[in-house]
Amino acid sequence: MGRAKALMMEMEEAQWEEADVSFFCPNCQDDVDGLTELPVVYHEADGHHLPVSVRCSACSMSFEGWVKTDWDSCEIEFDDHPEIEINASPVQGSSYDYEDEYDQDYFEWLEQQERFSRPVYHAFYTTIGEVKSLASDLSDDPRSQMLELPPEIRTLT
Repeated sequence: MGRAKALMMEMEEAQWEEADVSFFCPNCQDDVDGLTELPVVYHEADGHHLPVSVRCSACSMSFEGWVKTDWDSCEIEFDDHPEIEINASPVQGSSYDYEDEYDQDYFEWLEQQERFSRPVYHAFYTTIGEVKSLASDLSDDPRSQMLELPPEIRTLT
């Protein structure tokens, strides 16, 4: 797989969050704050080296560059102005997700309910099958015309 394709896949898989940066804008010649989207880092071993675009809040000029970020640091360098110092903090994400915990608890509960009900359901299903078999045997006998299957049992067939 080529480097460009791997980079595109990494950019697509990364989660991004808007972040503030401060730098000396080469266009309006002012110390400004800017906005960019940075990849979210979830743990210390995680790190990214991806292209970014930083927009100056004063002149609205966008500058293309690269971000190298990990849990402790975030370094941004503009393609056309590598000498400019850009201050940014890494976007640290939390891998703890309450919805995932809720889903996991629910599915564990559901599995537990199924586990408890399996022997009971199996016994019930076997008994119903035996009742249907007995009732159909009796209904075939001409002497037992009075015996009919109740509607609840007929619907189970």
